[in-house]
Amino acid sequence: MIFKTPRLCPSEPTKSAVGAAVAIPKYIKMQTKIVNKICRKILDPL
Repeated sequence: MIFKTPRLCPSEPTKSAVGAAVAIPKYIKMQTKIVNKICRKILDPL
């Protein structure tokens, strides 16, 4: 898993931490949806 992160000033580590905490669950949810779609296509090819 590679995340492209913009360079952040060391003065805002909390902002970046909050951003990551918000972005990662969204990313995981998106990946899960994609995987589920693929699994469905494999399991019932209709």
